[in-house]
Amino acid sequence: MFIFVQAMPMVSKVTWRYSLNQMQLCFNWLTALSKKLASIDEKMACDPTYLQKTGWDRGR
Repeated sequence: MFIFVQAMPMVSKVTWRYSLNQMQLCFNWLTALSKKLASIDEKMACDPTYLQKTGWDRGR
């Protein structure tokens, strides 16, 4: 019983580090995706064919 109680804090630290690592990876992935989508949006906003199809060429 004593060994089990001693091992519990170590397990929770490992789990906590894993969780933080996963959150960091997810944040990095979302940041990269956001940059890619912003780049695509910027390219499409300059494309006259796309603007004509969507009706944005006339303005609001």
